Amino acid sequence: MKWMTKQDIAGEDPEYGACDVKIDRRKVEPRPAVRGNTTRTYLYLDWAYPSRNIITVQARKIFEAWAEADPAHTWECEGARLIKKLQGNENPFVKKECK
Repeated sequence: MKWMTKQDIAGEDPEYGACDVKIDRRKVEPRPAVRGNTTRTYLYLDWAYPSRNIITVQARKIFEAWAEADPAHTWECEGARLIKKLQGNENPFVKKECK
């Protein structure tokens, strides 16, 4: 699924129950409060699996704006710490925000 190329998808009604996410064909827009989390997850996947080309140049610009608008929260930092403890690796995109 490719990420959206415009900042907003028309309409405010969530498609899947109470989950506030907009989906329009192959574009997805999560709610503002989780856009940074989504970004840091996808940046990690793109970094960890470089041959997969997970994030397009166009999507990266959107992701960077989302990450800036929604920095890592305490619970995201704690989750990253627990993942490192269990798996032995960490998400550098979360780590740099959780100092």
